[in-house]
Amino acid sequence: MGQGSCGLPGLFNLNQVENVTDDNYTDVQTEIVDSIGNITEMLNSQLENTTDENKTEMLNEQITELETLSGEISAASSAEELQNVIFTHAQTQAVDVLEMKIEHLEEMQNNMVGTTDENLSENLSSRVTELNTLKEEVNGAESLEDLMEILSSSEGMPGMGFRGPMQHGDFDCPINPGKMSENSADNSTEA
Repeated sequence: MGQGSCGLPGLFNLNQVENVTDDNYTDVQTEIVDSIGNITEMLNSQLENTTDENKTEMLNEQITELETLSGEISAASSAEELQNVIFTHAQTQAVDVLEMKIEHLEEMQNNMVGTTDENLSENLSSRVTELNTLKEEVNGAESLEDLMEILSSSEGMPGMGFRGPMQHGDFDCPINPGKMSENSADNSTEA
């Protein structure tokens, strides 16, 4: 399973969610809710074993976010609703991570004031521009299919890839476009 936000295992397979039908959405829904439940249990276990206040706060935030997402997924009453919940979550996560990456690069740029390394400064500026453009594209996605296409097309950008802008560095993608499960509506091959 891939890595999700803040190092969590991937919560769901976007290919599977994209191909969900009204005939199989409850199976896919159950699989996702179970996966979120397992991750929540793991985080609760970590929470019980930590004394670090910062880690406690981070774990509590992650648990709350996962419980909210699980509730939204459980409330979906059709394949379309399930896709919309997953799309909204994945889009929000992608934008949030892109904003963090942009902020980090801008901070690096600000720390370079007074240095003579123009190449690095230009590279950082170019990278910020690329990430801002990608963020605009992600924000403009109107469907899960659009979002997947945007994220897969970012593969040629440094720090990007099929799993999206969060797979490298400190930011991991909250989605797992890995193997299609038997609940998927078709047997198409992965990219």
